[in-house]
Amino acid sequence: MNEKLKLAKEKILITNTTSKSIGTKQEKTLHQTIKYYLTLNEECHEIKVDKKIVDIYIDNQIYEIQTQGFDKMRDKLETLLPNHNLTIVFPIAHIKTIYLTNEYGEIVSIRKSPKKQSPFEIFKELYKIKQYLLYENLHLKIIMFLSEEYRDMVKKKHARSKGYRRLDQVVSDIVCEYDIYEKEDFNTLLDSINLPYEFTTADIKKLTKVSVKTSALVLNILLYLNLVEKVGSKNKYILYKRKNQNV
Repeated sequence: MNEKLKLAKEKILITNTTSKSIGTKQEKTLHQTIKYYLTLNEECHEIKVDKKIVDIYIDNQIYEIQTQGFDKMRDKLETLLPNHNLTIVFPIAHIKTIYLTNEYGEIVSIRKSPKKQSPFEIFKELYKIKQYLLYENLHLKIIMFLSEEYRDMVKKKHARSKGYRRLDQVVSDIVCEYDIYEKEDFNTLLDSINLPYEFTTADIKKLTKVSVKTSALVLNILLYLNLVEKVGSKNKYILYKRKNQNV
């Protein structure tokens, strides 16, 4: 196990044991784990900055942990970005082990999810805050982790019901991290999938394993950040090329 993660889990165990006796608000396990993974110093947790409560404030840097719903951050970004460095931390479950429990809380099945999530999943969320992506004070941290997800069975209320609900998600290990301090750092993500100098949306979808919709959003954001440009067409697809790259 990642040593920082091990220390975070040990700290959480102590904190939660103590907090139960004084009524401290309990957080979702994933959010709490990532917060302690970033810093064990609880004096830096849940700090008020310009009338906004932030997850972490340390060394004049704000960290906001967001697993989804970046659109909910717009008000906070509007207030904080002009005067503060703010890093959005986005944890992604790369590989997931699913534990299904029955009504008595007993584990009835354990299975690996066939789906492996990609760091490119962040682009679905970035589209929601697109207008803030050119702020120099905005940074991103993607944390890819191994997940143990606990679910319990529920009665199906309609045909599309999955028949379960997610109870909790536990970080069992950290796979890797991507730090994006400026827009050019997105090239690290593109390099990680060996994206050709010239490519189409079909290439993005194939190499990242994301959906058609998400691959389109990847291109949308890359174009907005002026990291790629259109250069023609190929097999009925628009052909793009990466900017400022050595061929």
